[in-house]
Amino acid sequence: MLALKSYMRWAAWPVLVILCLVFTYRPVSAGDDCLGEIRAIFQHMYNTLPQEKGKNLYVNYEVISHVRHGAKSQGELVTHTSIRTYAAPGVSWFISSDICVYQDKSDVITVLPGRKVIYWARSTAGADKTDRLKALKTSQDSILYRGSTATCSVTTEFGADKVICVTPEKKYSDLLHIKSVYYYILSAQKQIKKLVINYNENSKTSRIEHVYKEMNPDYTAVNLNVPVKSLVFASGSKLKPEYKDYRLIDVRKDETPDRKKTK
Repeated sequence: MLALKSYMRWAAWPVLVILCLVFTYRPVSAGDDCLGEIRAIFQHMYNTLPQEKGKNLYVNYEVISHVRHGAKSQGELVTHTSIRTYAAPGVSWFISSDICVYQDKSDVITVLPGRKVIYWARSTAGADKTDRLKALKTSQDSILYRGSTATCSVTTEFGADKVICVTPEKKYSDLLHIKSVYYYILSAQKQIKKLVINYNENSKTSRIEHVYKEMNPDYTAVNLNVPVKSLVFASGSKLKPEYKDYRLIDVRKDETPDRKKTK
């Protein structure tokens, strides 16, 4: 379970960096108009999040990771991961070939196809949301990225019409190993078409790309209004036939009383 948590932290790190970048920057350079546009896009994305039952957010994107492999002459190891996410009030599904995470207000079901393992945990959705808001508030009050600079330029790549390059101040670049972040955006529609995070030579990862293929805030093709347990269990704790070869690990009993109180 510890390895799983490490994986999820790594997967979420680029998003955390983006949030910190967008919400902690203060007007200190001519590039503020560029960052202001990014903030406006994220505000627009936030406003489209479903707040009522029956409204689902669907995002289909690809993550391309470039990892340095041995000596420079050996090049890089490049991996492509297609990800689909669905979100509704109190519910989220994260689906890829490596890992699927289904969460509602009661349970978190994590499926690892490669290892044929299913983790069953209690949901701490309310507590997690509070913790994230506290963390975001802390980051807003920090000095992270206050020395960032940004430049804008016209582009026709990746279906975008503008690319915004953000460069953090050196001391933060050294701390986070991030050299630059590129946002390829479609200005009028307030959409991010592609995100590229470039890391410096001290990081094993040289670059991570997020390519957004579809974002639909009114998606209805999938019904999220079902208990996530029903996605893997036939009845009680009996797994569905398609998961008959999987090992079920129930970690609910390992959770501390403090965490249970946050339900």
